[in-house]
Amino acid sequence: MTPSISRKRFSFAVWPALCVAVLAVQGCDVVAPIGSNAVLSDQVIAEKTANYFSSTEAHVQVFGFDRQRESTRYQASFQGNKYNCSIYMNQVRCDPAGQ
Repeated sequence: MTPSISRKRFSFAVWPALCVAVLAVQGCDVVAPIGSNAVLSDQVIAEKTANYFSSTEAHVQVFGFDRQRESTRYQASFQGNKYNCSIYMNQVRCDPAGQ
């Protein structure tokens, strides 16, 4: 004799909540955005860039901002050198200008 398995159906009202929970656990940008780079102030960008160069804000100049929803591109000057920088997903990356 096979045991019977009773299956309950989820109501349609439960599905949206279930989908939101699954996407939130996965870290989906649609459900829980990490933050928009477009709202980063010049000061915050200078702090992050100084940290990238293991220096202080007094030794780094940032300028020429191009703010997008997910990334910010800008230029930085550090120790007499110019860099093309970007911040994406809260991570700074700088490459020497001209490369």
